[in-house]
Amino acid sequence: MLFTRTAALLTFLSSGAFAQTPCAWQAENDMLMVEVEAVAPAGDWVVETTFPGYAGEHYYRWNGPNHFSDPGHGRLVYEIEVHSAGRYELRIHNRHEHADSTLENDCWVRMDGGPWIKLYSNGSGSVGQWNWKSRFEIDGSHYDAGWDLAVGRHAFEISGRSTGFKIDRLNFYQGDPAGSQDVATPASLCKLGGSYCESVINSTGNAARIEALGSVSVGDNDLLLVARTVPSGALGLFMFSRSEADAPFGDGHRCVGGGIRRLPPLSARGESMIQRLNMNRPPADAIRAGSTWHFQAWFRDPWGGPAGFNLSNGLHVNFLP
Repeated sequence: MLFTRTAALLTFLSSGAFAQTPCAWQAENDMLMVEVEAVAPAGDWVVETTFPGYAGEHYYRWNGPNHFSDPGHGRLVYEIEVHSAGRYELRIHNRHEHADSTLENDCWVRMDGGPWIKLYSNGSGSVGQWNWKSRFEIDGSHYDAGWDLAVGRHAFEISGRSTGFKIDRLNFYQGDPAGSQDVATPASLCKLGGSYCESVINSTGNAARIEALGSVSVGDNDLLLVARTVPSGALGLFMFSRSEADAPFGDGHRCVGGGIRRLPPLSARGESMIQRLNMNRPPADAIRAGSTWHFQAWFRDPWGGPAGFNLSNGLHVNFLP
């Protein structure tokens, strides 16, 4: 019966019976890696597999005319989400074939509806091979590609500029994290909220994982917290705060910082803890649009370790109006 109730609730969620926010590709460790085919081709972008060395199942090639002065053709839109503010460099895994490295080597890009910017790839090692060379050209001047991004969601767009230009992967990163320009790096996940602070294996044989489903809109008030692979029937609760942490606690790690708020206790249904977050009532009525909160599940686990309780990983959630 418990498994049936859990399945029914998650089926209700996926049915669209209440508000849902589209997922966004989540930055983890200040890095995002997104396959270009994560969104469907638009306009004259075509799917191609001719040149090996790409990641994923295929790449896109601009098969339309040159648009040197009129951006916006074949717009590809990627929703991304960052959890720490700062400068995010952009590198696109790309390829161009013209013997002159300054030709057939560019596309248009923009962030959050801002101005379109020419992004190009040229120089030694760029012709006839996959590369990560990516720079901006603005009014004849040249810059490293990237933007200063605030915490939260951002809409990144690409449109066609030069016939034959090929794009495979998008990489946003702060600093120079390991794997930032490696096609073997796993692609980022598209979901609500970003994971942080690792959880520890419990008596189920797995580590508990927390996720958010539904809507991160305060106005919708339809966010569901789910913790999976917790001990069947275990008593537990969800807790949250404005700050994050990573400190030993019980048989796991506490991932939420000071000023912790707790939702009412509940029992796991099967191996899942599920609770709807009501932002119209305490303690969740403190949540406001534009704020970031950090969530974690706590649960009893007398067979898992000496402390008798454990926790999930942490989850950043950036709330929208």
